[in-house]
Amino acid sequence: RFGLGLTSKDEKIGSFRLRIAPEGSTMDGKPVLLTVGSATGKVWSAAERRTRSLRNDGQLVGLVDKEGVESGPTATKDAVLTLVSYLTIAPTANLTLDGEVPLAGAATLELFYL
Repeated sequence: RFGLGLTSKDEKIGSFRLRIAPEGSTMDGKPVLLTVGSATGKVWSAAERRTRSLRNDGQLVGLVDKEGVESGPTATKDAVLTLVSYLTIAPTANLTLDGEVPLAGAATLELFYL
């Protein structure tokens, strides 16, 4: 999850998360399956055709073209990914809303070549 900024009283506005959806995602024209790996890229979960969150805890998300693969991402030349964002706003009873409150969320996507 990534933050959305603060109110004028330094209260957290909320958060958002980004997920990769396999629906509509392809790698070299083939359907994408997703796997989650350790920060070192040495240990990977079994690849599945299910939505995965982009992580900010050091874990990696890899692209695979065969279900059940646990050896890590598959080499690819072209990847097209469907990114979905989810926004959560803190309860307004807990926020000082004395004017317009701009949302200030940002995330950086890093690509690693393993």
